[in-house]
Amino acid sequence: MRREVSKALMSLSADYESAATQSGRDAAIRKIADTSYREERDRERKLRKAKRRAHLADSVHLADFDEAESRDESPAWISDGGRGEEAVMTSVAKSFYTLCVEDARKKLVAFDGKLVTVFDIVVKNGNNREESICELAARDKHGKEEAEERYSRNLEKILNFFEAQ
Repeated sequence: MRREVSKALMSLSADYESAATQSGRDAAIRKIADTSYREERDRERKLRKAKRRAHLADSVHLADFDEAESRDESPAWISDGGRGEEAVMTSVAKSFYTLCVEDARKKLVAFDGKLVTVFDIVVKNGNNREESICELAARDKHGKEEAEERYSRNLEKILNFFEAQ
């Protein structure tokens, strides 16, 4: 098998040749060794990947294999790491929920930034109204009655905003 010297190694060897001091040559040799090691590591990784998918080239494909393999959403790039279907579905659901919360938060900030505090507390505590009110009271240091009033008022505004959308 014939291997060619890469452009990076060629430029590093030119740096070595032009180095005026011994310390410059030593630094160039270290760079050449590091680059050579990285290129060899990448070459071996590419060979291992080719061996892993060699059996796929023998199967019938409805799409161009190389083009499909290069896409980010290709099944070859998606792996659950042996966790199983339930764990993958849970993580997908959590990430979708997180994206929905972030999107709703951005819309709420654009509408009225003062409502975001109550929104964040509701997202954090869910249906536990008492916990949300206590957390708001401790945060604002105004008392539980005033926190309950603010919580109810802001929650109603939040609900009306999202119902209108």
